[in-house]
Amino acid sequence: MTQKKSVEVLVGQQRLMLRTSEDPARVQQVADLVNQRLATIQPPTQPLSHQILLLLAMTLAEDLLKK
Repeated sequence: MTQKKSVEVLVGQQRLMLRTSEDPARVQQVADLVNQRLATIQPPTQPLSHQILLLLAMTLAEDLLKK
């Protein structure tokens, strides 16, 4: 069994502490991708809303379905 470790990332101006067996660099890469997509939807200075998060989820899901 792979040992889980704590990895801290910043997503949408929110600090998240994640427990994962993934490589911390990979987790940061995922967080960076989410932040990049979020920046195309909304300026980083505005607070996040549920509607923005849902729109983000829909655009990321659309990207997955295109592959």
